[in-house]
Amino acid sequence: MVFTNAPEEFSAQTLERYEWNLEQSINEFFNQNLSEQIQNEPETTNENSSEIPKWTPNKNPNQVLITNMFRDYRNEESGEIEETGFEDLLKVIEIDLLEINSLIFVWHLRAKSPGKLTRDEFVEGMITLRCDNVNDIMCRKETFLDDIKEDNHWRNFYIFAFKYSLEKPEEKFIPYNIATQLWKMVLPEKCAYYKDWLEFLQQKKYVNKNISYDVWRCFGDFILNIKKIEKSYENCEWPFLIDEFVDYYLKK
Repeated sequence: MVFTNAPEEFSAQTLERYEWNLEQSINEFFNQNLSEQIQNEPETTNENSSEIPKWTPNKNPNQVLITNMFRDYRNEESGEIEETGFEDLLKVIEIDLLEINSLIFVWHLRAKSPGKLTRDEFVEGMITLRCDNVNDIMCRKETFLDDIKEDNHWRNFYIFAFKYSLEKPEEKFIPYNIATQLWKMVLPEKCAYYKDWLEFLQQKKYVNKNISYDVWRCFGDFILNIKKIEKSYENCEWPFLIDEFVDYYLKK
């Protein structure tokens, strides 16, 4: 088999195996040689492979993929992601419902109702996050806390947390237990004395009261302006409740 460039010994063995049938021997040679080439060929990256590329801040998200992801979690009847679907989504992206990242996530989506997401909120929010699949969100969530480090961003997020928790948009109060739960989520990143604030409200018997938007907003502004409460603190026209808290804190 000169035209195959095969060694003489190999050629003789192959011919003998196939009872000197030249056509079958040649076919066997090329089949075996091709198999060895495939086995020894170095692995290459297939540009058309289904492997999901890693998320980057400059990613241009695919709206079709986002819409398909929305459909995976939406309620068929309402056409929206409701409480069960939302909780399922959080489980998949490994975010606890009671941790701050769950709030930052819906803040980015500009959600208006607790535990609900409309198609527009989800699609537009995911485009803003530059995510179009679950892996993207899991990468992006690692920088969620960085999104609220600046005071103006944190204040926007803080105000959002209150409005997002309202049962109806026109309401101006949220229950005390909801407010304290939110404060425990959003304040540790910004306020060194948030536990004292919660103790103060408990002693003031706010347990049986609602927390107004004014109280919520004023305390947020207070902690952005007063990073540390000193004995030299002066009333800068803060509401009476804030002054009472400062007195309580300084006497501890």
